[in-house]
Amino acid sequence: MISWRKNLLWIWTALFLSMAGFGFAYPIIPFYLQDVLHVTEQARRDFYIALFAFAGNLGFLLFSPVWGKMADYFGRARMLARASLCSAFLMPLVAFMPDPISLTVLRFFIGALSGVAAAAMTLVACSTPRQHRGMAMGAVSSAIFSGTLAGTVLGGLSASRYGFLTTFLMSGGLLFIATFLAFFLIQDRGKPPHYGEKFRIELKPGLPKFGLVWWIMILTVMMGIGQQMDSPYLPMLVDLVLHRGTPEALKWSGILGGASAAAGIFGGFIIGVLADKYPGHIVGIVISVAAGLFLLPQAFCASLPILFAERMLMVFFVSGLSPIMQSWLSLTTAPEDRGVYFGFATSARAVGWLLGCVFGMCSTIFWSTRSVFAVSSIVLFAIAVVIVFAQRKIPYPPHDLKKKAKPHTDITERKFS
Repeated sequence: MISWRKNLLWIWTALFLSMAGFGFAYPIIPFYLQDVLHVTEQARRDFYIALFAFAGNLGFLLFSPVWGKMADYFGRARMLARASLCSAFLMPLVAFMPDPISLTVLRFFIGALSGVAAAAMTLVACSTPRQHRGMAMGAVSSAIFSGTLAGTVLGGLSASRYGFLTTFLMSGGLLFIATFLAFFLIQDRGKPPHYGEKFRIELKPGLPKFGLVWWIMILTVMMGIGQQMDSPYLPMLVDLVLHRGTPEALKWSGILGGASAAAGIFGGFIIGVLADKYPGHIVGIVISVAAGLFLLPQAFCASLPILFAERMLMVFFVSGLSPIMQSWLSLTTAPEDRGVYFGFATSARAVGWLLGCVFGMCSTIFWSTRSVFAVSSIVLFAIAVVIVFAQRKIPYPPHDLKKKAKPHTDITERKFS
């Protein structure tokens, strides 16, 4: 069996390639709708862009718990390989969709059958020693940011030089390489907790009985809202800062997005390491407040260099929330059911993404584009407050659990209040 460090390296590489593959394809969809599917009317194109994103998140939301539960029966590495393989076959099909509705349906199935990042996080959480779990989750976060950054830049260049078909095929190629790594180089450290048992899906009405873990699920939803709410409106803010109608807005929006992603690469890793050395909930409170403090001024920003500084610092801090929440969840749940919990956590984040889209749209309708950034900062401040309450309710917080290997099962059985 390979060491956990080498396993983490291969997982990081596979996740980087997968996110680069997705980054190749998704940012050029608006131009694909316009130039290939001939959706030229602005309002109609915006509608299909929103529908495309919604369909992917919906599929992700509905099926993530299923894949999470299957990981506990068939192995986490197999689920990572499955997600990469499904994505590798489906992504090139985007180039052959005849109309926007077919494209949207395909996006739903990509969201439902993939879940590469969620599978990687579950595998890392279950194969990394407890004392290094924060660092490992930070590494996963850095792979997501760096892969997306590389894919976005290279995908745009590829589409402009070689066309859409070649770009979507290259996207599938990167995902096939990630599939190879997942099948042959990445390993589960030990057998899955329910290995050999009969797998079954029970459809029961109502919410799962997570007990006190619901606090972490609520935080995950809030994190999804905070991450998604203002992001689609960043190009519009750049346009407002440069004065409406400036042709340079598109170029500087791309540069700002790349610079922010670069900040997220370092932020996720550094904050993950800090969460291993200091109480995770304290680190979470500090970075939530810091991210909110750097996001709020963006609503009033009138200078592009200042916007760059504020945005990069905000992303640096907010990128640390995901590894902290994932580490917290893995340290407060039973190992034999961890895949299920991570699957539901992925769905919770997808709920946050959907709510973020809705809240952002409402803010622009009732107030203005700039108001989205102010409201989103309030969400980040609220995360810090909820972390305080969650810390009081969960009896064995992450920093204590690293020192005491006590049973976790009572945490999910205790009543949520």
